[in-house]
Amino acid sequence: TDTAIRLVSAAELGAGVHVGDTLLIEARETAAVNAALEQRGFAFAATGAPVTGINVGNGDQITLFVGSVRVAPQPIEFNDELAGDRPPDPEPPPAPRRRGRR
Repeated sequence: TDTAIRLVSAAELGAGVHVGDTLLIEARETAAVNAALEQRGFAFAATGAPVTGINVGNGDQITLFVGSVRVAPQPIEFNDELAGDRPPDPEPPPAPRRRGRR
């Protein structure tokens, strides 16, 4: 099994990551990592609950997310090419009733 662990900044991560790569992200870095991944059309998908631990360097409590890189979902665009490609229009409101002679 080929296993490698690299500690990198969010910018370095965004430049060198591939779909399917496993990531361990510190909670305070999630916004920067997500922004870096988004620039390349990727997203981070956490697997399970976050893990809490202690930074052995200073004793502070840290939270880590384990997950992988995936292709970011794209918004649905309607182009009228296929039947049923567009959601139905809402029904118009009923016409007002007129009072008058019968």
